[in-house]
Amino acid sequence: MKNKKLMSIILIGSLLFSTAVAYGQSVLYSKYGGANYTHATKFDNSLILDGIDVSQWNQTIDWNKVKADGIDYVIIRIAGRGYGDSGRLYFDDNANDYIKGAKEAGLLIGGYYFSQAITEAEAIEEANHTKEILDRYNLDASDFDLPIFMDREFMSDEDGPGRLNKANLTKDAETKIEKAFCDRLRELGFDSGLYANLLYLNNNTNGDSLVDSGYTVWEAQYNDVCDYAGKYSLWQYTSSGRVSGISTNTDCNFWYLNKGLEGTEDTNNFIENCLVEVQEVLALGAGPYTPEMTLKHGDATLVEGTDYEIIYYINNDSIGTAYAIVRGIGQYTGYRAVPYEIALSGNLNSETYTIGEFVTGVALDTPSSDFLSKFTVDDGYSLKLLDKDSHELLSSTIGTGMKLAIYDTNSNPVGKIDIVVKGDATGDGLQKNNDLTRLRKQLLPGGTLSGAYYESLDLNGNGRIDNVDLTRMRKALLNNN
Repeated sequence: MKNKKLMSIILIGSLLFSTAVAYGQSVLYSKYGGANYTHATKFDNSLILDGIDVSQWNQTIDWNKVKADGIDYVIIRIAGRGYGDSGRLYFDDNANDYIKGAKEAGLLIGGYYFSQAITEAEAIEEANHTKEILDRYNLDASDFDLPIFMDREFMSDEDGPGRLNKANLTKDAETKIEKAFCDRLRELGFDSGLYANLLYLNNNTNGDSLVDSGYTVWEAQYNDVCDYAGKYSLWQYTSSGRVSGISTNTDCNFWYLNKGLEGTEDTNNFIENCLVEVQEVLALGAGPYTPEMTLKHGDATLVEGTDYEIIYYINNDSIGTAYAIVRGIGQYTGYRAVPYEIALSGNLNSETYTIGEFVTGVALDTPSSDFLSKFTVDDGYSLKLLDKDSHELLSSTIGTGMKLAIYDTNSNPVGKIDIVVKGDATGDGLQKNNDLTRLRKQLLPGGTLSGAYYESLDLNGNGRIDNVDLTRMRKALLNNN
């Protein structure tokens, strides 16, 4: 997060004391961090989204490659204050290009301000400076999906400790400074929040009070678990991640979004406190597919566009579970994920294959006629086999990336599902050396496979492509030869 040419006097990953954090069974492998990360039990019912944060030190970025690599959001440095005694304000040279490029690629956008404010007046000055910079770029609150965070870090160099270090602020004074920044950004129409590392949150501020005021806490700890026992919804878990489209090491983050539909009796106008009613969606015609939903808070029914907005959809172009990411607006604050089911009409079934996000369980070298015979649909509906570009195939060996399409009684398409053939990453329905080559490339930093093709190389079914899959592929090819 900090200027990479400077040294922080706090080691984010250091654990000098025990905490009362409970860890659940949720262990998520991050291909960006190259390791497994264990999540706190309080996030057992959360959707976890992958994101990055960047500044000009990340140089030129290919945002389309970042998006294609599976990143959902980016938090971009907008400006900051120097940590010297003068506290000079500055802006990030790449902020404008980053924001516009990331938006064009379809990423959710957040921001951060590197703060060294030591009074509430300076915090308000920094919030106003944020707005001034964005005005210069013809950007406003509508361009941001996530909060703009106040980044609080102790800094030092060869000349000694920085101005925030030397201020020796009490926890109460520090919290008031953070709240002044967040309150001012809220007045200007922006969501806001606090970024700080584990030791800073534990020792220098009251982060929970910010969350209780409707602001977001983003915790940094470079570790395989997050030891912060307070309230937070983002975790920056590494500063050395590797993401396609970025040549430098990259800060990587998990964003936790409650995916429960239940509400609470809490009177605070947090979007998480609302009861959600959502209908199943039939995949009629071409996607993407969006649901009808109702949000209620006590006796009040929320109004879309006034009380909340949907800022993002996940997996909403194929059957299975999709998510709508909802943000509170107006008098409501916070974020949540609303799950909904996308189902095919026609009652598609198979006793041989599994029908879900993909059609799976297909053996190598399966003829299309045999494949299609293993499905049933309601009277009047029909099935067709399509290639990866959705052109009809009359006869073929079933390969990864092909699609099973269902048509209604008027021969109109009502949905399609990608097919996965384990071991076939090239789409020819066979397992050859070309598939092994693709698997090897995927194991390197910046692997680009996704969707059905990524699924085809997860040979052991553990949700990721690893060296176990490589060994299995090699053995299979040796046996075939």
